[in-house]
Amino acid sequence: MESWVDGVMLALGKTNDLTRYKESYVNAFRVMKDVNLPATTSLILAGNPKLVAGDGYVPDTIEDAIVSIEAALELSPTYFSPNALRLLPGVPHSMGKKFSFLWPVECDELHGGYWENEFLKAHGLKDLRSWHPIFSAYEGVGSLLSKHATPEVCYQILAESVKRINAKNKGSRPGRDRVQLVVEPQFQKKFMKKRDGQYELASFEEISKWRVRKTALIERS
Repeated sequence: MESWVDGVMLALGKTNDLTRYKESYVNAFRVMKDVNLPATTSLILAGNPKLVAGDGYVPDTIEDAIVSIEAALELSPTYFSPNALRLLPGVPHSMGKKFSFLWPVECDELHGGYWENEFLKAHGLKDLRSWHPIFSAYEGVGSLLSKHATPEVCYQILAESVKRINAKNKGSRPGRDRVQLVVEPQFQKKFMKKRDGQYELASFEEISKWRVRKTALIERS
C-alpha cells in the first residue's frame, strides 16, 4: 500500500477498484497478524501526483501524507517504511507530459541521462538529483524527486510520522506490538534516537548541517 488517499492511488495506477483494493490490503494484514508474521507498510508519502475531479492531476499535500500515515498505523504494522516518489527512467511519471508538473526540469521526458554525471556534464546541465540528508530517510538520496518533495516538506512528513508512531507505541510491549520506523541505518544513527519504542528526530537545522556524498554522510567543515 503506497497511499491510502483515493486520488493518489488512482494517479499512481494502483487500482480502479479502490474499495476492493483497500479491503484486500486490510485482510492481508489481518491474516499475517493471525499467523504471527511481521508485516510492513511501505508508503510513498512525498512527491505524488493526485487525481482530483474537475482539476485533473495536482501535487499531493502534507495532509494527504498524514491520512496515509494514520491509516497505516491503524493496521499495527511491524515495520513502517516512508518513501518518496522517485522519477525513474521509463516509468509513466517520468514520460507522460501530464505528469510534467512533477518534474524538476522542463523537458520532453526524464530519461536516464538526468541520472548520469557524464550526460549532465556533456550537456552543461545542472544536477537535479536530491542530495539533502533528509532524503536518506526516504530511500531518495541521489534520485530525481518531484519538485514539490522539498527537504522541508519531507522533514515535516517524517516528523508527523514520528509523532504518530510514538503515540502508537506508548505503553506497548516490546516486540511486534511496537511499530518500528525503517530508515537508512546511517540516518537513524545520526539523526534519530530510539528508546523503549520512542523516537526522537533531530531538528531540520541539525540535519541540514550535513551533506551526502554517495552513501556517506559527511559533516560540513
